[in-house]
Amino acid sequence: MTLNVAILGCGNMGSFITEAIIRGEAGDIKLHTLIGSTRNIKKVKQLAEHANCKWITDPKKLDVTEIDLVIEAAGQQAVKDYMLSYLELGKHIMLISVGALCEQEIFEKVVELSRRTGAQVILPSGAIGGLDAIRSAAFGGLESVELITRKPPHALKGAPYVVEKGFDLDHLQCDLELFNGNAMDAAKAFPANINVAAALSLSGIGHERTQVKIIASPSVKRNTHEIKVVGDCGEFTFKFENKASPQNPKTSQLATLSVLSALKEFNNPVKGVVL
Repeated sequence: MTLNVAILGCGNMGSFITEAIIRGEAGDIKLHTLIGSTRNIKKVKQLAEHANCKWITDPKKLDVTEIDLVIEAAGQQAVKDYMLSYLELGKHIMLISVGALCEQEIFEKVVELSRRTGAQVILPSGAIGGLDAIRSAAFGGLESVELITRKPPHALKGAPYVVEKGFDLDHLQCDLELFNGNAMDAAKAFPANINVAAALSLSGIGHERTQVKIIASPSVKRNTHEIKVVGDCGEFTFKFENKASPQNPKTSQLATLSVLSALKEFNNPVKGVVL
């Protein structure tokens, strides 16, 4: 079945998804509409012409009549401002900015709308894996889930928490722990970097109990995520050393690929396999 898709956001991630759809790498998908920013109309128009699809700059004017799925690639605020309305209209949505769901009110609204309309909410796994094991372990009971993220300093520059605390990441000679707290606070402090924490907490013991450390490390070349889980079924550890996306050093390449995987999985007749 061909899926008619709209993409909200024409930045690095939105452009990557668009190009992948054009090349046929996302499965049987047709790009119907691109929703871009008024700040960069030229880019939006060029990308839409390349994809042979419609384009608009006002998300509120999206005609969802022929659209099956709306993909968010525009940040946490876009989830709150626009994606809930598409879900309310019964359209499937994919949220790349999973950190928005760390706000309990938003999470509860998403669940309520999905149940009422029957539309699905798709959450790509992002820059990590093993979430299926954590979901399974949660049924038996989880004692603790911890995420330790290490990134090169330049990948963390500009994050709200870094700016607020006045961390100087330009002259680091050794590891610097920037944050130590729960996933809820981590997602707010590092909205462009730590959707991983949100995805992890949603799969396990929740935002408040999932512990997160974020470290700026001049010695690492790759975005590194280590996950430690303790539960009734035992203990397990995952470690991911991800290459940064060529388009955006704040995003791991695996995160972009997870979007394509989620798209194909959603449209596959047999789940859990690569077709």
